[in-house]
Amino acid sequence: MRRWPLLLLLSSGLTFLASLYLPWQVASRSTPLFGSSIEGWGEYGYDFGFAAAVFALGLVAAAGGAIARPALISRLPLAGCGVLVAYGAVAVAVDTWYARGYARRALDAPVRYHLGYGAYLGIAAGAAALLGAVSLRRRPPLTAAPAVALWIALALPWARFAPLHVSFPAYAVDAAAVAIVAALWLPAAALLFCGGVAVALAVGTDLVYGAWIGLGLGALLAALSAREVVRARNADPIVVLAAAAFVATLYFHWQGAFVGWTLLGTTAAVLAVTLVVATAVRLPVSALEVAVAFALIVATQGFESTAFTPRGYGVRIAAKLGFAFAAALVGIVLLRSRALRPPRDRIALRAVAAGAAVAYVVVSLAPTWHVLPGGWASTLLFVPRSWLGVAAVLLAIRLAGAWLRPTVEADWVCVLPLALLSLIALELVRRREYELNWGAGLLVAVSLLLALLGWLERRGRLDRFRVPEILRVDRV
Repeated sequence: MRRWPLLLLLSSGLTFLASLYLPWQVASRSTPLFGSSIEGWGEYGYDFGFAAAVFALGLVAAAGGAIARPALISRLPLAGCGVLVAYGAVAVAVDTWYARGYARRALDAPVRYHLGYGAYLGIAAGAAALLGAVSLRRRPPLTAAPAVALWIALALPWARFAPLHVSFPAYAVDAAAVAIVAALWLPAAALLFCGGVAVALAVGTDLVYGAWIGLGLGALLAALSAREVVRARNADPIVVLAAAAFVATLYFHWQGAFVGWTLLGTTAAVLAVTLVVATAVRLPVSALEVAVAFALIVATQGFESTAFTPRGYGVRIAAKLGFAFAAALVGIVLLRSRALRPPRDRIALRAVAAGAAVAYVVVSLAPTWHVLPGGWASTLLFVPRSWLGVAAVLLAIRLAGAWLRPTVEADWVCVLPLALLSLIALELVRRREYELNWGAGLLVAVSLLLALLGWLERRGRLDRFRVPEILRVDRV
């Protein structure tokens, strides 16, 4: 295979990431609240830039892996990641366009906006990614046309807030990013997340034509992928029932008038669907790792729900049922995983590496649990409340599992720390104007330690690792 499509995909992903730091919308004059521009991250929009950044990182990882190991080209989702980045560029442009309308209404002043150079660079990078994906000549699936139609529908107004005459696209809800990915790789689940977008937007706003078009296209995708659903009949029925019961609770009020389709709720739904798929097909991640991630995400949602309970915002019955179904789902997976054998060699080394990955997860999540004393939470809080933060936590859990397998997965323990460092680097650059805290330093230090251990493991330098005799407590 020619190398230029891979180089094009790699460079387009990196260029798109760089464009997110640049102005996508530039105002005619500076304002006290919104400044003079809106960056691609969308701090004043609906934050779809974070989801698009995850798409771009996936493309960079896939293209880099294909360049380093050409034998993996057929196994990597190069075309899919390229298409996602192309759509992500368009979606960020649409997101920032809605954001400027919101800024005008909030300011109630004659401020004009025009496209900034960041938008031109990002859209050009998206076009290059699409060209690279098309050049791979992968055959599109049967659901390609309705999937593209659904992507277009997600950019339409889904809800309208009448008092301010402001419209909201599907990107205003975190589940929209998952619906985009599901339409490409798991069409049967697209309707699930489109429904989550609709019920989340229905709180305090009026649904408009975009929502009904999107729901219809999601139903069409589900109907066209019915054959794949039938093929998954080998899935564990008890796991399917528990996961379906948990996801069903997200459509109801979890706290006050708000439904469960928050960022954490959407992540939990993704993990629940992954547990179902893992019982039917072989995945590069174990069901136990997914269950641990699912439990942590749901627990974090529980901590946040119980910590913020002013009058009228108490935890509702749907949330309590959701926690119960989540506990049942985790318990079922744990029972199914009893046959897994723990590692028996290099226990100390594995414990250090896995402990470092666990420390990464703790530093990322503990500040949001509202259990740390004094100002520790603000001191450690660094991971953003976005898809970048979620991706970092999930990768750290996967990395811990890679070290604890009966045979260490050398490739994963070498690559995943680099991915964690990339996520941290993106956030460090985004916060370049602010003073960094201890949380950032700890995460960087842990990631560097994991990268060093992974590199040594990959090179075979740790095969003969032994704890020094003077440090062995079993000899005391």
